[in-house]
Amino acid sequence: MPRTNSSQLLDELQRKYRQTHPKSKDYFEKSLKYLIQGGSHNLRLLPPFPFYDLQAKGSQVVDLDGHRYIDFWQGHFSNILGHNPPFVLAIIQDYLHQGQGLITGFPGIYQKKLAERILSRIPHAEAIRFTTSGTLASMYAIMLARGYTQRDIVFKVGGGWHGSHPYALKGITKFDFGLQSLESAGLPASIDQEVITVDFNNQADLEEKFQQLGEKVACLIMEPFIGAGGFIFAHPAYLQKARDLTKRYGAVFILDEVVSGFRFHAGVLQTLYNIEADLTVLGKAIGGGMPVSAVAGRRDILELCGPQAPPEQRVKFEGGTFSAHPLGMLAGATYIQHLIENENDIYPRIG
Repeated sequence: MPRTNSSQLLDELQRKYRQTHPKSKDYFEKSLKYLIQGGSHNLRLLPPFPFYDLQAKGSQVVDLDGHRYIDFWQGHFSNILGHNPPFVLAIIQDYLHQGQGLITGFPGIYQKKLAERILSRIPHAEAIRFTTSGTLASMYAIMLARGYTQRDIVFKVGGGWHGSHPYALKGITKFDFGLQSLESAGLPASIDQEVITVDFNNQADLEEKFQQLGEKVACLIMEPFIGAGGFIFAHPAYLQKARDLTKRYGAVFILDEVVSGFRFHAGVLQTLYNIEADLTVLGKAIGGGMPVSAVAGRRDILELCGPQAPPEQRVKFEGGTFSAHPLGMLAGATYIQHLIENENDIYPRIG
């Protein structure tokens, strides 16, 4: 389609959108007074303005203007079973009716249940610690790797998204220098030298970079399939090469399964590849719709966040105020148990 025609079509679609979404338009314009761009997550702030959801159930969302949508986005791919599954809502409502569920600042009983259920599906993982976002979990995993190895260099796959923290904000979308560019202001100057991107599914490039820098590499972090980069799966041989090279050079192998965890079966994708990561980053589905993420894996690495770790290796992965929030742990434990018990029925039916 000629550019002029496509531009005209876009203009016409936006004109109709403005006409048919007056309540969302008004809400957006009023939000601009208080919120940057009218919200708190750039991906949700679609031009010319986002619609604001009023109700979400199953596959459908209803906005302020009464429009009904079939939603393939599903909470940034968190909602494997659709919006607001009744069995999760019921147990949360019951807990709240008991006068429980808000933050207490004490451990609570449900994080053990969620930990048990997740680790039962990652046979090689020995321990787990929870936090509240995929960004934090991947950051802590890298910090643990650097503390454990006492090395500085982080290898990450070009095009991979691991959240908005310094070790992750390089080589995501800028192709002008071969996915080697920093992608945010405000980063420490050392990040450009300490974070090196490697080519996805390119065994020769991965081996060459390990040969050059392997003795200085703390970790390789990657997804078993590139989520933000187009849902491209790792070749089995590439994933095996990554595992072999990290072992050979004493680097920590981190698989980011925030998107892929519990998406293809009631467990992590790496088990379908017959690969065992040293650390696995989890999020999205494990919270059952609540803000829950985690780092799971080798106990000797994860114990570096405990008070008994040597001072020179201790990592301040101590948890935030809302880490292991009671409702998040309850929702997650309920959701994961449902996926496990109904695995043979659920997974053949979802895309």
